[in-house]
Amino acid sequence: MRDVAEHYGLHINRAGFANCPFHRERTPSMKLYDDHFYCFGCQSSGDIITLVEKLFGLQPYEAAKKLQGDFGLAEVPYDYETESKAYQERRKSVQKELEFKKWKSAAYLILTDYCNLLRIWKEEYAPKNDDDTFHPLFVESLHELDKMEYYCDLFLYGTDEDIRKFKEYEERLVKRIADRIRDFKQSNMGRTNPDIGNER
Repeated sequence: MRDVAEHYGLHINRAGFANCPFHRERTPSMKLYDDHFYCFGCQSSGDIITLVEKLFGLQPYEAAKKLQGDFGLAEVPYDYETESKAYQERRKSVQKELEFKKWKSAAYLILTDYCNLLRIWKEEYAPKNDDDTFHPLFVESLHELDKMEYYCDLFLYGTDEDIRKFKEYEERLVKRIADRIRDFKQSNMGRTNPDIGNER
């Protein structure tokens, strides 16, 4: 992927990013992986053939032929129907992987936001003396903080397979947490404490 991108004029930095040719930008946002590219700015994505398609306005077969010619690849028998089916499967696989990475990033931010809220609630709403009643936010922090910190560690140190299993069983939990954060920020408490829930 990197060889092809550089051959067609993309400058790739040491981190593997290039200025995306599919939208205007000053800071490189297109990441070049071994077998696909993904733009964090415009969400363009795909494999090597897709890159050539989009750069030159070609169909998949024409893009493959251009790569063959430009890189001096040997002529090989080509079954269009078989190759087209395989190409679509590759695109689905790449798209599925990109969607997972996007979800993983968003879910981690949601979990860390919630952890920050829980830590703040645990400190700010802790009872000051034995006669104080427990504030609901303090109780919530006691119930949830350890579990949320474990989930954050899972995203930081776990494998993609670990996180895929988490997604399978806990995707609805992440959605509920996102709703909880939104509801708090829209509540009177959240509006009168604008810094709460905005830390990273």
